[in-house]
Amino acid sequence: RFDLTAGLRYSWDSKDFTSSAAAVSGPGLLIRSYGEVSTDETWSNVSGRLAADFRPIEDVLVYASISTGYKAGGFIGSPTTATAATTPFGEESATNYELGLKSDLLDRRLRLNIAAFLMKIQDLQVTRFFQPQGSSFGEFLTENAGEAESKGVELEVVWQPLPALQLGGSYAWLNAEFTDFQGA
Repeated sequence: RFDLTAGLRYSWDSKDFTSSAAAVSGPGLLIRSYGEVSTDETWSNVSGRLAADFRPIEDVLVYASISTGYKAGGFIGSPTTATAATTPFGEESATNYELGLKSDLLDRRLRLNIAAFLMKIQDLQVTRFFQPQGSSFGEFLTENAGEAESKGVELEVVWQPLPALQLGGSYAWLNAEFTDFQGA
């Protein structure tokens, strides 16, 4: 009736990056000429998950979990300067809390599933378009923009009143926002 699951994951990422650019002619263009530059960076992380499941009756499961995740940093894909090419953005990490219910009721003719979650993200990686004032060209930049929070509720109902008739529906509510935006 009660299960407890725990797990750990170790991640190690290594990225090498080489770039060069030839000057692009035209009024107001941002691309500047620079010779070949190379750089490398490594990131590592230990992520985990802890989940508890409880079955108060045979066809009902109540669960709760806490998990962490990670996305390695990297380099801008199309840099316009040597400095941008060799400056990495940092890793992103998240912690997710989830609570839910999964059930098959009325002799398995009614399925009711409910889940609520809260995810807290640190050093969120965002990509934005940057165009200097007066320029007719810009670049896409990836940077760590601060902290964000995403929370939501999901509901799923499936009812089978007759063997050849099944009715179902779902509802989802999501609220995602920056809690501390530090991007440029």
